[in-house]
Amino acid sequence: MNSRPISLLPFDIAGAEQLHWSGATDEVIFCAPATQSFVCRQDRLYRIEIYLEPRYRPVHCHLWLKLCTDGEVIRLVGPLASDSLLGHGWFSFEFEPVGKSSGKVFSFVLDSPDGLPGNAFRVRSLSGPANSLTFRAICVRAPELFNNFCRFRRDGSSSATVRYAPLMAFLETSRLCNLGCIMCYRGINGFDPVSESPPFMTFDAFRTIEPVLATLLCVTGFGLGEPFLNPDFLAILRHIKKRNPFAWYLPPPTVRGSTMTSFARSSLRNYSRTCRFPLTERIARPTSPSAGMPAMPSCGGPSTGSLWNASVRAAAASPSRPRCWS
Repeated sequence: MNSRPISLLPFDIAGAEQLHWSGATDEVIFCAPATQSFVCRQDRLYRIEIYLEPRYRPVHCHLWLKLCTDGEVIRLVGPLASDSLLGHGWFSFEFEPVGKSSGKVFSFVLDSPDGLPGNAFRVRSLSGPANSLTFRAICVRAPELFNNFCRFRRDGSSSATVRYAPLMAFLETSRLCNLGCIMCYRGINGFDPVSESPPFMTFDAFRTIEPVLATLLCVTGFGLGEPFLNPDFLAILRHIKKRNPFAWYLPPPTVRGSTMTSFARSSLRNYSRTCRFPLTERIARPTSPSAGMPAMPSCGGPSTGSLWNASVRAAAASPSRPRCWS
């Protein structure tokens, strides 16, 4: 069987993974840790994800992760308290990135000093000669985006000082629409050239957000209007990709064939081929926003880290919606 890991963020790339499973390990207790070795394919390894199976009855223990290479413990993360788990699922152990990790052999050890038989975690695994754990090793491929995201998690709950750039940009590239969707505000209230001009965002107006393009995680390029009516829309898309090839782009949810000229359709198809994902697939599925990382106790050792799971992984959108009209 194949389990579904946590979605990667724009700056993430998998350095190693084993996503299949046929069962679970024995209980991870104080005298029986779980160990997995792997060869990392990318630099800047910074996160290990594993699939945990807590017992159905109440469990009260803690789990630590040790990352080792050449027989030396280089990162120590934890503890993950069993009381914080609501059920089976993927959990991440994050640590300071290991800069030169490509081509190196690593092993991680899951240890539970207070785990006892009947009161311990289990980890999904693939049975067989290798008895491989179900895991994913994640690396940073876009340090600038990653560093900005880390600043957001560290400072995002502060109302006094903001030291991170916006993570998401909303560009209302068109106020004009040729569709008449009955569920849309624009379909009910048409464009008013007196109070709502100009109808389109110009390329020069878009360039006013140039300073933040390089660190954006996501760009939404539509508002009430149909963006493909804007003659500068494709130029805006190309510039976003040029300045930040890792950012997700959220396309308009409804595109009717008659909306686009044959030139625009052809240009968009060519643009889509050069993206990391086709535009039709680059749709971020938002999860519950977080007010920030909870404070974690220091675990000492060679390097301390933090724990975060699916419920606290999504960045909250910037509260302001930039309106860059010329």
